Amino acid sequence: MPVNLEALRKVVEVVERTPQGNIRMDRWMQPCGTVACVIGYCCLHPWFIERGLHLYGHLTNARGGYPSYKGDRGADAVIAFFGISGHSCAYLFGSTSYDDTPGELKAIILERLNDFIEEREPK
Repeated sequence: MPVNLEALRKVVEVVERTPQGNIRMDRWMQPCGTVACVIGYCCLHPWFIERGLHLYGHLTNARGGYPSYKGDRGADAVIAFFGISGHSCAYLFGSTSYDDTPGELKAIILERLNDFIEEREPK
């Protein structure tokens, strides 16, 4: 499956519109729904929901739910939806690949996403 560049560009839009301190990469979504990782926000965005990526169990799960796409859940759903490898998923969206410093986190995420997209754009 090819990398879904359109969806990754949409992720960039979502991150750009998310307030600086509202991104935390250690959970898909806080139970209160106020702060989430990048994928958690995407899973609640209508554009992603219309295409099948959504947050499953976020209303009943104390940890805030997890992504779901065509029967896959968690990182597998992210990998399938975006057409990326497990390594790329961990690099772009994994909590352990970021120093969770809210002041810099948004800029680091945007830089990684934009670089990843640019490297895969048709020349």
